[in-house]
Formats: sequence, structure tokens, C-alpha cells
Amino acid sequence: MVWRASPRWAEIRKGEGSPPPRRKNEQDSFEAARDKADDVGVENLTSDDISGLTPEQLKLLRGY
Repeated sequence: MVWRASPRWAEIRKGEGSPPPRRKNEQDSFEAARDKADDVGVENLTSDDISGLTPEQLKLLRGY
């Protein structure tokens, strides 16, 4: 059996060396988190990605 990283994890690791972009306000941070969740999956969001989001916004991201 050969271990292989998932394609989503490979996408996350690609941009690891650069700092995350600055966000202007709460709505921008939600939009950025939603865009990243669409690209790499909700389960791969970091605490930096979801910091500052309200509980309602987190429910929208998760889908429940």
C-alpha cells in the first residue's frame, strides 16, 4: 500500500509559504473563507481562515 496525499491537501500546501491576504471587514473575511472552502473543502480551512466569523456565518460555511 502506498500513501498519497489528497489533491486538496496538495493545493493547501502549495500556498503555504505566503501570508494570507489582509481582509477589509467581516463580510470580506466570510467571502474569502467561502471561496477557499469551495476550492479546498471546508474541512481544510485553518483557524486563520475562520477567525472573526460569526456563529451564523460558520453555520453557512458548514452547510448546517
